[in-house]
Amino acid sequence: MVDDWYGYPKKDYQQARAYYEQSGDNPYAQIALGFLYYYGNGVDQDMEKGKELFQSAVDQGVVEGYYGLAKVAENVGDIETALEHYNKVVEDGTEQFYIASAMVYLGYIYETGDGVEQDGAKAVEWYTKAADLGDSDAMNSLGYMYETGNGVEQDGAKAAEWYTKAADSGHTDAMNYLGYIYEHGDVVEQDVAKAVGWYTKAADLGNTDAINSLGYMYAEGYGVEQDNDKALEWYVKSLSSFPDYEVYKIIVDILHGEDAAEKWFEESGDAEKMMALAELYRSHYSDNGEQVLPDFDKAIEWYTKAADLGNSDAMKMIGNMYKLGSLYGGEDDLEKAIEWYQKAADLGNSDAQSYLERLQGQ
Repeated sequence: MVDDWYGYPKKDYQQARAYYEQSGDNPYAQIALGFLYYYGNGVDQDMEKGKELFQSAVDQGVVEGYYGLAKVAENVGDIETALEHYNKVVEDGTEQFYIASAMVYLGYIYETGDGVEQDGAKAVEWYTKAADLGDSDAMNSLGYMYETGNGVEQDGAKAAEWYTKAADSGHTDAMNYLGYIYEHGDVVEQDVAKAVGWYTKAADLGNTDAINSLGYMYAEGYGVEQDNDKALEWYVKSLSSFPDYEVYKIIVDILHGEDAAEKWFEESGDAEKMMALAELYRSHYSDNGEQVLPDFDKAIEWYTKAADLGNSDAMKMIGNMYKLGSLYGGEDDLEKAIEWYQKAADLGNSDAQSYLERLQGQ
């Protein structure tokens, strides 16, 4: 989506920030930097600063700044202003990316009825305009509209067509949806082999839903030969993408108990797997009203195991845990935070270096 865009690697927010700041008063760089601040990507979140940067672009006569202001308005529930600003970008903007993105959000507002009367036909109209400009989010949304018959007559063939167009543009959700419709066969002829193919394409690009689906298919032998090792491989990848306690319980099931699961993670000798388990213990989870996670000590234990294998991200995360220990059931300890940030920074971890400089500057 639009908070991971405009010409920089998806997760390299620090480098993005440096690039945009070096661009000075360039209004398009200001818009992009505004989104970094608005969402807290690579910087301490500062929504007001983000808004100021969007407004600065507008003040310089760049209509695309209204796109950022539209997101601000939508976020606070001022849909009337959001619609006005999105329409301003569509009518007067010059950058195709922003125009198409504004069309997509206009479609979304009418699809969901968020602050306006729900109107599927209007949503399809806006999505189609954006898709004609090459926007893959719009193509994916059109696939969903045809799959569900929202604003158009339900048409599985057209749903598959639009999902495929989006997938061919690299849209992993569309790949996952293609897997889903071929797996279940509700709107197209069931084809489990095709489903596995699309899930695999999406999973290889990091789509968590597709990763979970593949884990399930290998665990159950559905459409593929039953294979617990492959099921575990996909479920652990899922856990690495998002710390879902329900996924962890499936892993525990496959490995016949929590002790066996922890032994399996440790004996893997894989720092990324250990990081996944640490992230799980750091996350917040309640089961039937009972707070299960976070578990500060367990998180530190598994981050430390990964750090002992030289993983600088694990060292950085230990620093984060000690800096904000009270959020995770532990105690704040800035001295230990600085110690671990320094270890990560010494290995070239730029995020840790940035956190270290902020702490030492206080």
